[in-house]
Amino acid sequence: MSTRCRIEFYRKKFKGEEPAISFRRSDGYPAEVIPQLQKLEKLLGLHSHEPRYAAACDLGAMDYVYRVVCRKEGWQIFVFTEDRNGELTDVTAEALAEAGVTIR
Repeated sequence: MSTRCRIEFYRKKFKGEEPAISFRRSDGYPAEVIPQLQKLEKLLGLHSHEPRYAAACDLGAMDYVYRVVCRKEGWQIFVFTEDRNGELTDVTAEALAEAGVTIR
């Protein structure tokens, strides 16, 4: 079964703004997504602090939700699991450890 995820890109840490959103229908595990987000940040270069450059839309229920705060000084990645009721549980520390990433 595929592991789906939703990736939300923000300018500030979830401060009432509408995120730019991207969906993945498979390979949504932190070990797959976090390194790809880090590569995307480098690829976008000067535009890495602009959420709209980082996202494209689709629909679906998610196993993981990634919230990415896009700042000029670097991205902050937060990871949540989503239950069937849409409730989010923060699993950032575990996800970064699983992906082999240290927190900046």
